[in-house]
Amino acid sequence: MKFSIRKILVFSFLLVTLIAITFGLVQHYFWLHKHERERVEQDYLRVAESLGVIIETIFNARLSLLKQVSEEVSEAGINTEKAQKIVESVHYRNPDFKTFWIGDANGKAAAFSPLYDKEGRKNIGRDYSDRDYYKKIKELKRPVIGGIIVGRVAKEPIIPLAAPILDKKGDFKGFVFGAFSTENIQKIVRSMKPYGRGMITLTDEYGRVVARSELVPEEVLKDVSSTAIFKEAEKNKKGVADYISMFDSRKKIGAFYNLENGWKLWIARDIGDINQAIMSSFYYAVFWGILALLLALAIAYVLSVAVSKPVEAIKRHSEQFAAGNLQIPEERYSGSISEISGLNKSFFKMAEELNELYRGLEDKIQERTRELEDANKELQTMNEEFQAMNEELQSHQKELLEANIRIAEISKTKSDFLANMSHELRTPLNSIIGFSEILQDQSFGELNEKQKEYVDDIYSSGKHLLSLINDILDLSKVESGKMELEASAFALRDALDSSVTMLKEKALKHSISLSLDIETDADIEIEADERKFKQVMFNLLSNAVKFTQDGGSVRVTARSVHSSQITVHSKVNSSQFTDYGSQLEKKSSAVNGEPRTVNRELADFIEISVVDTGIGIKAEDLPRLFREITQLESPYIKKYSGTGMGLMLTEKLVELHRGRIWVESEYGKGSRFTFVIPASQRRTKDEG
Repeated sequence: MKFSIRKILVFSFLLVTLIAITFGLVQHYFWLHKHERERVEQDYLRVAESLGVIIETIFNARLSLLKQVSEEVSEAGINTEKAQKIVESVHYRNPDFKTFWIGDANGKAAAFSPLYDKEGRKNIGRDYSDRDYYKKIKELKRPVIGGIIVGRVAKEPIIPLAAPILDKKGDFKGFVFGAFSTENIQKIVRSMKPYGRGMITLTDEYGRVVARSELVPEEVLKDVSSTAIFKEAEKNKKGVADYISMFDSRKKIGAFYNLENGWKLWIARDIGDINQAIMSSFYYAVFWGILALLLALAIAYVLSVAVSKPVEAIKRHSEQFAAGNLQIPEERYSGSISEISGLNKSFFKMAEELNELYRGLEDKIQERTRELEDANKELQTMNEEFQAMNEELQSHQKELLEANIRIAEISKTKSDFLANMSHELRTPLNSIIGFSEILQDQSFGELNEKQKEYVDDIYSSGKHLLSLINDILDLSKVESGKMELEASAFALRDALDSSVTMLKEKALKHSISLSLDIETDADIEIEADERKFKQVMFNLLSNAVKFTQDGGSVRVTARSVHSSQITVHSKVNSSQFTDYGSQLEKKSSAVNGEPRTVNRELADFIEISVVDTGIGIKAEDLPRLFREITQLESPYIKKYSGTGMGLMLTEKLVELHRGRIWVESEYGKGSRFTFVIPASQRRTKDEG
């Protein structure tokens, strides 16, 4: 449907009139809206800031208290009776905490008030490592305020407050936690009465409701993070925003304030009354709109005559250009209205520029097409190269996987071979040892001195070879994972006395002093594999006696230590157990410098040292200790017997007990071999 210029002018003026009416209504609405927003900014925002400062002051005071307690606990120790007394005292003096407790580095409660929950279960030992506030305080190492949660002991909504416990180096050792009650915050919020029935809402950093002016139990922890005012508060410290309430689904206008800990506070008012004010002025605007409509009709008639002729001329030229004829016509009627005349001139100028642009456009399109074709070819080439590289990478990965499988099969075959050969060799060796013992007893006739010497050589060599075969069998069991601990309780003194007695005769032959020193706190029963424990002691004492010159000394010491007292030294490197948590993690080898990870449970340990005044070990030889079948002597200039498997097996047996062995030595002065194992293997196994 087409309209003449005159109809267009009439409708245009009518439209102007309608726009004027609409503009009046909109203007009135925005004026009222601006007025209310300014009042919200002046009154509600000021109240929101004041209330936010009050809440921040309360939180800062509680965090200062937690920080003070953390310093006291750091000095007293986390897992101590003093720490428990501190917790109970602070909780008694601060009843606004639902619970008050201390957590270790791994998130487990080490001291707790109250000691038992409502069901009578003990609270110490509870695991809170999955809580967000634990992860945050462990990462930031500063006091934090967590989001509102339901306490596992309090069984009601609480505000988590926590302060870290740091050592002198600044390392994280644990934290002090207070479950702050939401009741005090709710009382403060209810006591505020903003004008116009303003509603106060307080949420945590995640948008969960903490308190409201008219809070009902079902609204606590309600997620309002999707509301527009919450999203606006995440972007700005303070301000005003419109939003749809999630409680009554009505549109609100509110002033918000962002607390230092990320919590949001806003005071909102329903804007229904604003809309009513807008409607009251609607009829007044309609009256003036009707007057404007009558005036527009009169003006439209006059202007339609003056405008129609030049406009029709422009229309004819436009149709010519639309048909593809860009030639500039000679007829250029502009009319008497200056604006239309200017429009006509601009129109013809545009036509000239369009004609020039059209002529150069085809050349640019062809040039751009060629560039795109070249780029497409280059991309195809790169794609083919990437595909070839991907295929080569997959081939390498397949080869590595096959190589790893072959290595695992070879290692298993080696262990099985050693185990089978050891069993096959022990049977004839036992026969040789048994017959040599019969010959030593001279049950079938007396032997001359030469025969006795030969029989003794046969017996000692057989026993030595049987010991080597047993070591090989034990090594194969350890490597294949078939060796297990047979833990039992036995007296540490008896086991050490027995081990020293086994080597006493050999030491006396070389005038070597062999002594045993057990501290009082170590004279206890321990839980370990007694046979393997004695084998470790025998290997260490045998080496100490073997490499100690005549007239020297070998001393065995034993003491009870805590995990925090254990320090590993060597000439190659040194490292320390530093984790006070439920598991001790040690990263780096105590001897050869090769990185590894060994876990320790938080328990008492037994430390045993074998100290000799022997030949010692050179610094450059220390990294070679505890390696499989390694001797520090050259096989061509050996002065001492042995295969080098003893220390390797010793280390594996100690590690099987969840322990660690290391050496301190000075060449020419002697060596100290020390190993540490938990006092109770059953306890570490259950807790591990």
